[in-house]
Amino acid sequence: MRVNWWDHRKRFKEITRDVQGITDKSLSKELKLLQANKLVIREVKTVIPATVQYMATEHGRSVNEVLYALWDGALLIVKKSLKDEVKLFGDFLMLPTDKTVT
Repeated sequence: MRVNWWDHRKRFKEITRDVQGITDKSLSKELKLLQANKLVIREVKTVIPATVQYMATEHGRSVNEVLYALWDGALLIVKKSLKDEVKLFGDFLMLPTDKTVT
């Protein structure tokens, strides 16, 4: 799944809506790792109520382009290898329940 929040600031709850299937605790941990690796900037605004926003660094955006290319390549490989057995729903693969991808 492509997450397109790299080019502008997003609040934590906006990211949780975009990245489904992850708990708030896990997302918070991943954002801290991204920040530690200088891929994401965390900005705290001292207004009432305080808000926290995240934005990708220039390095983070460049890494994101590589990840998109890898994802697109993986989709092509899966589509070719499974042919008619796989359906795409946006960027999600819908595999038959009796098939596994190795």
